[in-house]
Amino acid sequence: MTREFQKNEEIRFFNLAKNVMKANWEIKCAQECPDFEIISGDQCFGLEVVEFYKGKISNKKGSSLRKKEIKNQKDLNELREKYIKKYPELTNWTMDYGLNKIDEAEISCAIEKIDFNNPITIVYRQEISNEDRLKANSKINLPDGFHLPDEFIGLDNMIVLKYYPPGSIVRGNLWLFNEDVSPLTEIDGESENVICERIQEIIDNKAERKKKYKIMNDIRLLIVSSFQKSSSNALPKEGFLPDIKTFTKVYFLHTPNVVIEYPTGKTYLL
Repeated sequence: MTREFQKNEEIRFFNLAKNVMKANWEIKCAQECPDFEIISGDQCFGLEVVEFYKGKISNKKGSSLRKKEIKNQKDLNELREKYIKKYPELTNWTMDYGLNKIDEAEISCAIEKIDFNNPITIVYRQEISNEDRLKANSKINLPDGFHLPDEFIGLDNMIVLKYYPPGSIVRGNLWLFNEDVSPLTEIDGESENVICERIQEIIDNKAERKKKYKIMNDIRLLIVSSFQKSSSNALPKEGFLPDIKTFTKVYFLHTPNVVIEYPTGKTYLL
């Protein structure tokens, strides 16, 4: 991940949090340590942005799940750049890649089938038997009066391409590998506590590094959990109140529409 891409992601997270909270925030400058200086009315504060990942942050090798996601996303981003050079009109198209491994031949086939006058194109895996197709379709519950097309083979066997007008896309990576995008983690009992422990670890770790920050009276931390990443997609248990250490406030953003503000625990919903 390049520093430019990372900074653009941080700005995107800032804007998402700002919109959810309807906060009167403007970026005075983008920097490092902390990531931003923010103006809010007659106030100025520093904002550090960090992404939440499952697994101990003290593990320098990182989690295997996160490494796999990075590799898959890198491969998709490179393929996107390659095909945009050939088809510039792909710039505002997202791809949800639902096959079990990234295959350029399948992607090339899907792109060639795009109808650029239609805002959505669904392309199915090239090699699948009629028996497997019927088996996949039989597992899908449909409302009354809705019928699947004969060629439909289930959400895990398709590539979905959608057009969005410029400026309307809220996600960072426009091409996503579905296997790396999980539903929100169901957390209860011990696993619920693990999520909270990770949040506290992140706060503790960032608080330790504050000595390197530009001297400011008000420094806040934005922790981002992304619905797009299996390694990140989670929410803390209800009523959890972490020790925010020396930060003035800590915000937990679950993209794209939930922010929990600490130390109060106030929840904002978009």
